[in-house]
Amino acid sequence: MLSTMIHNIVSLIVGIVDINKFVLFNLLIVLIILIRKLCRNKISHRVTYAMWIVLPVFLVVSTFVSFPLDVVVNTDMFQVSNVSSERINEHPSRIVSNEANANRIESSAQGDVLTSNQTTRNEDISSIGNGMSNEEGKNDFVYQVGVNNSANESLYSTGNSNFGNNEYGAMSTKAIVEALVCIYLLGVILGAARLIGINVLFACYLTKNRTKYDVTSKRRIPVYKLHNISSPFLFGKGIYIDDKLTKNSEQYKFALCHEYCHYIHGDNLWMLVRYVLVCIFWFDPLVHLASKMVLSDSELAVDEHVIKLMGLDKKARYSKALVDLVINAKSERGSLIGSRFVMSTAMNGKNTSFLKVRVQNIMVQAQRSIAITVCIAILFAGVVGCSLFKKHNVREATFVEADSLWYDMTETIYGDEQYEVLGAATIFMQPKVISPQMRVFTVAAPEVNSEIPVYVRDQLVSYTPEGELVGQVAVEPSEGQYIESFFGADGECYGVLHDSLSNEKFLCRFDFASGEMADMRSLVLGSAYDIANVSQIEWHDGLFYIQFEVVDSNGYFQTGLMTTDADGNVQMEVLLQYEHILWSVGSDGDFVCMGNDASVSEYTFSFFSVDTDGEISVANVQQEVVDRYRGNSFVSGDYIYMKNFDRTITRYDVETNEEELIFDFNCSYADFCDLENFDLHYVDEDNIILVRNGAWLGPDFDNRGREVIHLTRAEANPNAGKQIITVAVVDFLTTVEGNAISGFNRTNEEYFAYIDSSYEVDYFSNSDEGGINTIDTYEESIEYAIDKLIVDIRAGVGPDIVLNCGSRRELSTSKVLLDISDYFYGYNAVINQGDYFMSAIDASRIDDALYNIPLDIAISGLFIDPEILNAESRIGFTYDEFREFSDEFGYFDSWLASDDGMSGFDYYYRYGSDAFFDGEGHLALDCSEFESLIELVEATREGFYSNQYIRSRQYDSFYTALIGTSEIKRELSWQLCGNPSPDGRGVSLVSTSSIAITTCTASSEGSLELVKYALSREVQDQNYNFPVNANSYDQLAEYWINYANEYFMELYGIEDSFDEDTAEMIKAWIMQIDNVCYEFPSVSIIVDEEMPAYFEGQKTLDEVVAVIMSRTNLLIDERGF
Repeated sequence: MLSTMIHNIVSLIVGIVDINKFVLFNLLIVLIILIRKLCRNKISHRVTYAMWIVLPVFLVVSTFVSFPLDVVVNTDMFQVSNVSSERINEHPSRIVSNEANANRIESSAQGDVLTSNQTTRNEDISSIGNGMSNEEGKNDFVYQVGVNNSANESLYSTGNSNFGNNEYGAMSTKAIVEALVCIYLLGVILGAARLIGINVLFACYLTKNRTKYDVTSKRRIPVYKLHNISSPFLFGKGIYIDDKLTKNSEQYKFALCHEYCHYIHGDNLWMLVRYVLVCIFWFDPLVHLASKMVLSDSELAVDEHVIKLMGLDKKARYSKALVDLVINAKSERGSLIGSRFVMSTAMNGKNTSFLKVRVQNIMVQAQRSIAITVCIAILFAGVVGCSLFKKHNVREATFVEADSLWYDMTETIYGDEQYEVLGAATIFMQPKVISPQMRVFTVAAPEVNSEIPVYVRDQLVSYTPEGELVGQVAVEPSEGQYIESFFGADGECYGVLHDSLSNEKFLCRFDFASGEMADMRSLVLGSAYDIANVSQIEWHDGLFYIQFEVVDSNGYFQTGLMTTDADGNVQMEVLLQYEHILWSVGSDGDFVCMGNDASVSEYTFSFFSVDTDGEISVANVQQEVVDRYRGNSFVSGDYIYMKNFDRTITRYDVETNEEELIFDFNCSYADFCDLENFDLHYVDEDNIILVRNGAWLGPDFDNRGREVIHLTRAEANPNAGKQIITVAVVDFLTTVEGNAISGFNRTNEEYFAYIDSSYEVDYFSNSDEGGINTIDTYEESIEYAIDKLIVDIRAGVGPDIVLNCGSRRELSTSKVLLDISDYFYGYNAVINQGDYFMSAIDASRIDDALYNIPLDIAISGLFIDPEILNAESRIGFTYDEFREFSDEFGYFDSWLASDDGMSGFDYYYRYGSDAFFDGEGHLALDCSEFESLIELVEATREGFYSNQYIRSRQYDSFYTALIGTSEIKRELSWQLCGNPSPDGRGVSLVSTSSIAITTCTASSEGSLELVKYALSREVQDQNYNFPVNANSYDQLAEYWINYANEYFMELYGIEDSFDEDTAEMIKAWIMQIDNVCYEFPSVSIIVDEEMPAYFEGQKTLDEVVAVIMSRTNLLIDERGF
């Protein structure tokens, strides 16, 4: 929690002490000093003193006022991005071992498939993980315009940030920055404490010892006497003089006039401003220098004013009075009056060495120049004005380099002819041997006339990489025989045939031309074990490497490894204490393995190797690495490969304990979302092959054939020269978003969309019980990722585009996202509103600004039997209205009445939570509407359940609407209303996919091109959910209505369940949308933590509301958004 608190403090400091503002602030100080030097005795001292007012005015105005002109800034300055990204970049999918931290990323060079030798070479893959820069300064994916951008490296550099974190090495950037922040805060606190403490003590001293003596004729300023003080001074609204002075003395008159001038100059106020700035910028020597100069100029300005008021003939006597003050001054070392932190003026200026300068300036009157004064005023107005033309920090433009890494992609679907071959509508198809030279699958079909789904023994089918059928072989040649495992070698496919009658294992080659098995011979000769089956086999350097299982005395399988020569003679065999192992053969001839250690009670996965003598060596690998590679992993040669959540492929060298990034899917045209459905099957230097996961194929499944993606390393990048549009994803990437990015990159000639995964959170790595992520829960991870995104955008190092953030209200502000309402509205609109469901787009507007555009639509509301509405046209329900309605007709779902009250509360609160924020963005639950919500929750717990007349529904696609709900045909005639809410709003848009442009975009034109493409029919026609494009809706509606009619005909024998009227009714539902269901993760976490105390009777509602508002609004104020 300390780390989170420090992160929030860092974010707050960045919002206050903006680095650009800080630099310009110091430049203004330097400018004032130069003007002060050059214009000495040429302008009035009061003008010189007034110049310093520019500094606090600049800080205030530049914070609250800006003009719409984007300015590119050097993001070297913004170190906060490194801090904010550190925690997510410490996710195990981005961490390597200590040794790997010193190595650049290399591409693998795998040898002949038969030998599986793998070597490495230093190639141009060193920076493809996120595509920006590496340690040597070479950039493999992009080049940048302008100066070095170290902040961008935190998002893009695989060598340092994503895969270079070292848990045991030197202090991380995060730790250093957090330490500096702590030091800065300590300095501010000490300075403020000193300022407050000294002045409180000084005020107490004055109150106790002063005697009121006089009052000025103008402004009625009280005059007090103090015993034995060296100089008159002004403190607060009071002038203090020595008790020896009398009203008739000339020195008294000079003193009174001097301090009076300080008062009308506002020096008691500016003294406070000066010390506050010193406390805030205590580390800045220029601020300390300026503070001393301000004090000097203040005295010179007052001296000038005194002479003006009292007459030029008083110059000599006034100067003598100042000299007398110094001569008669007693040492005030250590006294409060002499302290530089006391907010008082002093006639002797608190600096006796400055007396000579003051006397000289009194005796020699400055030659005032109106022209110079006017020029200075114009100069300062120009400098400050220009500083305000900085609405947003903008990231630097980056472009795809000509020699950057690229992989051409081929997608091939295999098995479409097998439906006819096997005479079945559904088939079972699994990959067995996948390499650049061959594609071999097993296929099976259900037995005909079988009451229980029984599948015939497999057919082995071979294809060319281009998808042409080579042939197939029956892999059940006779009764009691079947093929246990397969492998490829020298362009041929081999298998292990198990004869269950004799329990013998035979090696055979599959001759797809003849459809027969050939070259059959014994696989294992001379084994000490009774081998039950062979699970895997590879050929390497003249030896067969075999995984086998035996049955132990308890009837359980135990795994073993062995090697045999070409004739089947056993060379080595060993039983393992591991199970569920994955393995390959390393370049040194050892087994490279990972598996579960069965000798311990807990589920413990390990990396280990087995040499040709049977010796087992367990690798010393960090547990988080082992846990991460336990998922979608693949072992080949010396390495264990992993397709990561962030759409990269990494490999781990068990021998050296080094992890390397070898591929980023941004270096291809792959559909990022679809890739989540593919498993890694083959990797070498120039090839990466993935196969769509699953086994079942047919009309009841999404795929008719088994799809294979073959990525081949290209000689040149076809996107060279395109400007990069960086795209961040909040939460997860959706189907329509993945289609949009892939298609955009294929078709756009000027821009290339690059996905930055650093803001995504892996749902399966986080749970309420915690996960391998350093952040405890999924909800907290989302909250942190959003905070990080906002900080990076405002610092000018965030992405150009943000996807899937339409429900995140805190992102939808002018400080984070661009208003793109002109794209849809007004004279300059570039789209036809008639082509889109404007109800969803209108609902997404906030105060007439459009920050997020929905890419698909999900509707949420209540379906009500119109008979009980008595022809009443209802938009929605307030909480009180819904309570009255449900008390009469029943509450629609029993889960709302859970004993703890939170189920009903969460539902009712969700669809109106944004209404509980006031105009300043603070949560305001101390209102009658929230009390009505609680009364509704209590009534729900006590009421009766019935869904006869009312149902709550959320529909996001034709499938869920037409097939996923059994009562859809009945509800098509019901009225759709909004969910209960504070204001009785209508049907809600639940944002499942959206697109927005950030304020830091390097190219608003390129970003708009991506927005336009994502809304086009080319993308929207492929939308699985309800599309926002109305023309795409019509096409998809026709397809899904036909699909649903076929479904119900086959399942129930019902013809024409749906027709065009169905599509029009669903379209009418969409047109009723008038609001967005927003989510506030940080607020919801607090609300869910505090509300149970009320429902459990531990606190009153007022007490709980007070705690929630206090916690939430403090968080909102600290975060600044």
